[in-house]
Amino acid sequence: MQPENDFSSVVKPKPIRGVIYARYSCDKQREESIEGQIRECRQFAKGQNIDIVNEYIDRAYSATNDQRPDFQRMISDSYSGKFDAVIVWKSDRFSRNRKQAISYRDILRENKVKLLSATEPNIEGPAGILFESMNDGYNEYYVAEMKIKMKRGEKENILEGKTNGGCLPYGYKRIEKYKVGINRREAKNVKRIFELFTETELTVHALAEKVKAMGIMNRKGNPFKDSSIYHMLKNRKYIGEYHWGDVMNNAVPAIIDKKVFDKAQEKMKKNERKRQSFQATQAEFLLSGKVFCGDCHSLVIGESGTSHTGKVYSYYKCGTAKRRHQCHMKPIRKDDLESYVLSRGVEFLGQLDLDRLAKAIHEYELSICPQIKELEKSVEDVNRRLSNLMSAIKAGLNPTDLKERYNGLVEQRDELEHNLSEEKCKNPVLEVDEIKWLLSRYRNIILKNDVQKKQFIDTIINTIVIRPDKKVDVFYNLRQSPTPPMKMATLEGSTDYLHWATIS
Repeated sequence: MQPENDFSSVVKPKPIRGVIYARYSCDKQREESIEGQIRECRQFAKGQNIDIVNEYIDRAYSATNDQRPDFQRMISDSYSGKFDAVIVWKSDRFSRNRKQAISYRDILRENKVKLLSATEPNIEGPAGILFESMNDGYNEYYVAEMKIKMKRGEKENILEGKTNGGCLPYGYKRIEKYKVGINRREAKNVKRIFELFTETELTVHALAEKVKAMGIMNRKGNPFKDSSIYHMLKNRKYIGEYHWGDVMNNAVPAIIDKKVFDKAQEKMKKNERKRQSFQATQAEFLLSGKVFCGDCHSLVIGESGTSHTGKVYSYYKCGTAKRRHQCHMKPIRKDDLESYVLSRGVEFLGQLDLDRLAKAIHEYELSICPQIKELEKSVEDVNRRLSNLMSAIKAGLNPTDLKERYNGLVEQRDELEHNLSEEKCKNPVLEVDEIKWLLSRYRNIILKNDVQKKQFIDTIINTIVIRPDKKVDVFYNLRQSPTPPMKMATLEGSTDYLHWATIS
């Protein structure tokens, strides 16, 4: 006989939290492709008692690599325990790279997240391992075979004197599927651009400005950018060479004479050597945008110069003193200021109470996401009421009379937990331990190169003030306080907020 306080016959099993990952790989595919995947995934989830709390969608991204924004966001979110299952329409939506499929599937397993297919068998145990291996192999094989067939067809087109489609450069138009002709109006502008570049001292940037002033626009009716002019001057299609891999034909008619084109290439090489020579004398100023003059409150900027011996000297100098000579702040050596600021930053981190600071940061993150805090309180309240109800049953109250009330509370709790999971997916909040780990990582950091030093400075340092008495004040993004966000006196004496988001 079933015990009176046994609710198993009336209480539905609690649904697990799931997310959907959908993807298509080609710009030519339509949005309906995604809608169909999501529809079938939701039908599958309903039949498996899975509560969908989020959707991750990558449009026009190939599954042969993992450089997909929403895919990486989904993998990152799996570490936080926001969901228990990932549903895909087919396994090839997840990955078509066998090695990456195994690697990311292992990450999900370590995070206690199942990967489920809405249209394929979801087999567990040894048989499931074999099925996954075969499926991953087939998905990768499909891509490899398709690439071989495409390359073979493309090479045949080139050998037959055809093109392989794609966006045509300015100056050309498509006559037939594989045949290209000259757009005479645009070709006239191309010739004018090459003529200006080869017959004058104009740089690529100056040429772009000149072309804009002449009213020459691109196909969209916008001015040519520097990069567009640069690629135009480098494009060998304009001399009739159509390259496809290591194969070439003359399927594209020439617009520019080869002698003019070669002259343009020689000038570009000469300009590139000058640019590299100039860049060699320029130092990387790690504190750019963060240093202010304590005398006139202007931004302090980096400046490099070369002595008669060829030695490069670099300083931080007040912008007002440099431009208008109205400030008497003396320059400070780049290496001296950067070394001082870095050593002070490392020293500052070493003195922090990480436990206290991590809790303060977590509380601040919750304060800017009040819905999460309210939902968590509501879930706690419902769980407390369920606990009280069970205590009343144990004390002798009739469970039959309380059954409806119990089921109502369970449904309310499930809905609140669903909303909480959705809210956490939309507004991720770092846990205290995660924040402590981030802070400790910066505390133990060894700054080996300028890239690491720049990351450290951008994260830790807010403002640096060089005072007239040569003293330096360093203001940090992280302050020990139980009530963030912090207030800090600015140069003008007013107040501004420093947000905790600067540590991410």
